[in-house]
Amino acid sequence: MGCRMTCTRCRGCPNSCRGDAEFDVGGTPVTLPGVQTRVCPSCVEREVVVPNIDGLHRVLRDLERQADWSLRLDVRAQRGWWQSAAA
Repeated sequence: MGCRMTCTRCRGCPNSCRGDAEFDVGGTPVTLPGVQTRVCPSCVEREVVVPNIDGLHRVLRDLERQADWSLRLDVRAQRGWWQSAAA
């Protein structure tokens, strides 16, 4: 019996399971809880199944923008711009 999916690295037959997937996105750790993953028993290649990849990219872009905005606000506060802006 053949596999429904084959490993992209060794063409083996990966096993499917659910678990947390951890990534590093631009230096920020990101965890996707309870996602389907496929692990190849031959080469241990792991593939995460993301059914709404466009939605994930949108969330990551939003988080990146928020982090950039927070960083800019923090730099302004450290430089004393809050006092001059409030006056």
